[in-house]
Amino acid sequence: MPEKNTALQKKLENLPDKSGVYIFKNNKNKIIYIGKAKVLKNRVKSYFNQTEDNRIFYKKLISNIENIDWLITNSEKEALILENSLIKQFKPKYNIDLKDDSNFYSVKIDTTKEFPRLELVRVQKNDSSHYFGPYSSAASVKQTVGFLNKLFQLRTCSDYELSSRTRPCILYQIGKCSAPCVQKIKPKDYNEQIKRTIQILKGKTKILISELEEEMHKFSDDMKYEKAGEIRDRIRALRKTVENQIIVDSSFIDKDVFAYVIKNNDIYIQGLFIRDGIIRTYFHQTYPTFNRSEADVFLSFLNLFYSTAKFLPKEIIIPLENEGTQLLNEVLNIDSPNKLKIISPIKGQKKKLLDLCFENAKQNADTKQAKELEYDIAMEKIKDAFSLKNIPLNMECYDISNIQGQDNVASGVAFQKGRPNKKMYRKYKIKTVDQADDFASLNEVINRRIKKGITEDNLPDLFVIDGGKAQLSSSYQALLDHQIIDVDIVSIAKARNEKGTVDRFFIIGNNEPIFLKENSLELKILMNIRDESHRFAITFHRKLRGKKFKEDPLHGISGIGPIKRRALLKHFGNIGAIRQANLSELMGVNGINENQAKLIIESLKL
Repeated sequence: MPEKNTALQKKLENLPDKSGVYIFKNNKNKIIYIGKAKVLKNRVKSYFNQTEDNRIFYKKLISNIENIDWLITNSEKEALILENSLIKQFKPKYNIDLKDDSNFYSVKIDTTKEFPRLELVRVQKNDSSHYFGPYSSAASVKQTVGFLNKLFQLRTCSDYELSSRTRPCILYQIGKCSAPCVQKIKPKDYNEQIKRTIQILKGKTKILISELEEEMHKFSDDMKYEKAGEIRDRIRALRKTVENQIIVDSSFIDKDVFAYVIKNNDIYIQGLFIRDGIIRTYFHQTYPTFNRSEADVFLSFLNLFYSTAKFLPKEIIIPLENEGTQLLNEVLNIDSPNKLKIISPIKGQKKKLLDLCFENAKQNADTKQAKELEYDIAMEKIKDAFSLKNIPLNMECYDISNIQGQDNVASGVAFQKGRPNKKMYRKYKIKTVDQADDFASLNEVINRRIKKGITEDNLPDLFVIDGGKAQLSSSYQALLDHQIIDVDIVSIAKARNEKGTVDRFFIIGNNEPIFLKENSLELKILMNIRDESHRFAITFHRKLRGKKFKEDPLHGISGIGPIKRRALLKHFGNIGAIRQANLSELMGVNGINENQAKLIIESLKL
């Protein structure tokens, strides 16, 4: 049993024999974990009696618990609702971190309009529109919408453009739009294409192909060969999509199917989202169980998932049925009684769907576990290569971007267990440095990050600095200034050798560069975080420059004041001509020297 402070020990002894929510806090009184319990005393004490769980995350959770609070509820149902509310409010470090469902798109078709269009939306409203989805892959659904727009020549313009156009756009001229904006197609004919689009989105492509074949033969018999040829081309395009549309549910009731497997105290959850009989999209994610039963973690996941979801199906199919399942069913139906059913089938088509989901869960768990092992080994190798104090589960990389000191910015990107953690990405405008001084800029940024990290208790295990020994030294000074001794720091810089460009690393106390094994995963991880930091900094810098360019592209260029800006505009006539000018032409303007001309060319590249 882990050692506990006296105050914590007393709280453990005073835990009530009632249902409620327990809250773990660290030494800064920050909430790090929230859970619910049917009996608070039993659940909370079980964390400190666990001796077999050797996972790093579990050990970190237990070692960071310095205080415990709890809230008693009248029932386990109330505890479930309260747990969910508190998790969403405080977002504790060790609780389930759901994939934000704002990434999920649906296709909306408002058939009450004279000329409907396909719209991508994130929220399905309770209106008269047709909705198809959700789709987890934005790229996939955009590709589908593009295919349907092209196939049936549907409009892509806004309602305002539709009503205000007096002549068709270029899409009509190249055969990708039927130009309803200028009545090139009758509403009846246009809406026939919309009906066919809906057929495809419902998975009824084969039926549509059969109807189109009849129509094609009819046009051919009437010797309308051009029309017959158009339909033939549509049939060919549709046949290519049929292979990807497999009906898995003949009831055509919207349903979500979830299954899970447990491996090494982690739960691997798989979800299949079935709409109109077709698997529209899927979900798979891994969460630590943290000494809770697999059923409890799974049901907590479902509670959190559907409390934040924008799309509710008619049925949720899961592999278990117990008191918790009934409780969750009540909670999810609070706002819409008896509209949603949680089903645990033992036979029939629903059981086959559950088995399919389980097979996917098992396969994803095996694949992910093998991949996780590779990354765990790579993290250990990084620790050994640089003699780090910590395994760098959480690392952050920082880079500076400016043009001769102008629009000086920095980026901070975060990787968790070797992969991007975009929720922790940060952008910085440099405040204390007004010239091209990467060393001072890095010192400022690392100082700011440490101050915030101390307050929020979220400092990384490892800082990675894009640069050489000098950049490393200036960044390390920020750690010394705050007396931070338990966070590691390295820098990465490119160098040339007989083989070309290689990456070398520097650490404090060693003047010689360190090289990692070529093509190794550990090198790839560090190169990826450096490249991502560079990309993020450049993108932010260009965005700031772009804003200024919209106001005045010459504004902010060092040495180019109002008089010289007027002289340039008077000489060339407009910004476009200045942008096209070469060095000698720019130097031909009164008062513009060579350095200023080069700076103008560099600044106007955007």
